[in-house]
Amino acid sequence: MGDIRDSHPPRFMLKVAAEALSGHHTLAELSNKYGVSSAEISRWKQKLTEQGEDIFTKPKDMASAREAQIIHELQLLAGEQAMRIEVLKKKFGL
Repeated sequence: MGDIRDSHPPRFMLKVAAEALSGHHTLAELSNKYGVSSAEISRWKQKLTEQGEDIFTKPKDMASAREAQIIHELQLLAGEQAMRIEVLKKKFGL
């Protein structure tokens, strides 16, 4: 998101999200304790739950996954371009 809601330091967001995941306190209690809205804590908690495994992923693995995604997108684009070329060849009798 990168807007004003994420103006807290990442370490702080991680601490609050981890505490929310522990279940020892309600979101309202954590909101009062840290001066952050419960909705924001919920977003941090969800983000930690969804992306927490990335902490343990090696950067090389993450780069490889991103490269694979880019290659796939380029292959799709190349296929589309090849189809367009074939249509134009047929249209102009080449």
